[in-house]
Amino acid sequence: MCDLLERANSRLDGWELLWENGKVSAVIEQEVEPFDREKWLAERRKAIGASEVSSILGLNPYGTAWEVAADKRGLLDPFENKATGAGKVLEVAVLDHAESVLGTLKRNVRIVHESLPLASTCDAQVAFGGEPVEAKTTGIVGPIVGQWGDALTDQVPDYYLVQVHAQLMCTGKDLGYLFALLPGRGFVEYHIEANPQLHEHIGNVCADWWEKHIVQGHDVPMTVKPALEVVKRLRKTPSKVIEATAAFEELLSRREDCKTAQKNVNEKLEALDAELLAMLGDAEAANLSDGRQFTYLERSRKGFTVQPTTYRQIAIKKGK
Repeated sequence: MCDLLERANSRLDGWELLWENGKVSAVIEQEVEPFDREKWLAERRKAIGASEVSSILGLNPYGTAWEVAADKRGLLDPFENKATGAGKVLEVAVLDHAESVLGTLKRNVRIVHESLPLASTCDAQVAFGGEPVEAKTTGIVGPIVGQWGDALTDQVPDYYLVQVHAQLMCTGKDLGYLFALLPGRGFVEYHIEANPQLHEHIGNVCADWWEKHIVQGHDVPMTVKPALEVVKRLRKTPSKVIEATAAFEELLSRREDCKTAQKNVNEKLEALDAELLAMLGDAEAANLSDGRQFTYLERSRKGFTVQPTTYRQIAIKKGK
């Protein structure tokens, strides 16, 4: 019995087991420290996260290895948009469903690989087995992202598949679960089995990448240019000024050309709109020969108050 209790407690770190007649009668989560986001972000910078592996392998259409390196060096501010915000809210519901299928779950568990610069913050782990459980939502804000196959298979988007395999590497488990909330399908359960050959490849790539770009500090080539929303997150040093290179000035010149072209297009659009509305006269709509309808209807919108905020804006100052 003592051996059983010791083994159970080792699997349920952070949980209290209540025993009755030699059996576990209840599992109670122990109190934990309040979530410290800054501490969590600092810990994330010490290793490659499971969700970042796909970017390093070039499999993530929404993230790049350059972005991962910038984040590890502490150069990026945290990121969140409507989609990630909705995902966080709905993740609880997805994990609640997973718990109804798998049994008690430990949530938000961080596990660092014993020998690789790899770590995973699992959405959850099965309490009595330790298998990682990942919760995903898609199509809630915007279109469905990726290809999602039949339930109980591993037919999920590659960048999520690699993420779960990285979690399996960190946990040492042979099976991982991914539960997704999909429009028109509801909760769908996927099973992902360990693949030793893939795990070896991931381990080799991540170890080499970490040594070269984080330990030695070599820049990551921009084979895929980061999105504007990413580079806008680059932290700035107040009052720091650099001297523009020829490449910088060439890009700036191209930008100014685009702004001029955009202004010309906007002016032409305004002139065309003025002519169309003049021809419309006192009517609100005009039927077109192809079946479409041109309209100029009155709209209303609710009033709102904009809260004070700070932001950065690109501008070109005239020389002295």
